[in-house]
Order: sequence, then structure tokens, then C-alpha cells
Amino acid sequence: MRIRKLHLNLPYWNKGIVFTIDVVLGFTILLITLSLANYYVNRINVDAFSELQIRRTGSDIIALLDYFNYLNPPGTQNINQKLSEILPSYYNINLEGIGSNNCVFSAGSPVPSNLTILSGSRFFVITTNPPDYCLIRYKIWQN
Repeated sequence: MRIRKLHLNLPYWNKGIVFTIDVVLGFTILLITLSLANYYVNRINVDAFSELQIRRTGSDIIALLDYFNYLNPPGTQNINQKLSEILPSYYNINLEGIGSNNCVFSAGSPVPSNLTILSGSRFFVITTNPPDYCLIRYKIWQN
């Protein structure tokens, strides 16, 4: 009874203000929650399969160079010539050999700074006496 009496004593403009503030606050929290959920869902939905295809292409190029003995011993001119034959025209690649003196080389195109670049590496062996173990790092991107 006391609550009802208190409610009836409020001025006419003050009777619904509590409910209005409650509704506005609820909608604000709802909009913030929906905006954050939408942001995170859109951030996760990046097409990873296209990047996987580019990375696999780079790995296949290195495997072909190794299979056809262009990496035994590595020569920049031979590798650049073979890359122009086997690399699809819509890709560019940069190769960097790391290891002993027989393994140090760089081939391919210079790496741009404004594109998405995918990279990988592969170990290979140069059949000299004694054999050299080398690492080749590749960076591949679409034109």
C-alpha cells in the first residue's frame, strides 16, 4: 500500500522516466553486443582456402625445382629461367637459399610491401662430397 501511495504522489512528467531510462539502457547494451558480435564474425570469415592454394603453389614450385635438380647446386640464372617456365603468370615468387657457401643465393622477383605475401620453407640436400644441407625460403604472392 505504501508503494502505491508513493507512486501516486509523483508529478505527472516523472511517472515513466524510470521505465524510459531502463529501455534506453537496454537497447544501448543490445546494440553494443550485436555490433561486437558482428565485428568478430566478420573478422573470422577470411577466406583461408585462397591463401592455402597460394602457399601450396609455392611449395609445389620448390618441389619441382628440387626434383629437376635446379637446386643441386643452386644457380640464380638457372632457377630464374626455370621459374619463368613453371610459375603461373598470376603469381610472383622470391627464393632465398640459406646454409653454407654452396647454398647462399637469391632468385625471383623482389618482394612488394603492399600485397599479401605468404611464405614457407623447405630443406634440401646438395649432393657434394660431403653433402650440404640447405634451407630454401620462398615468399609468394598474387600479381
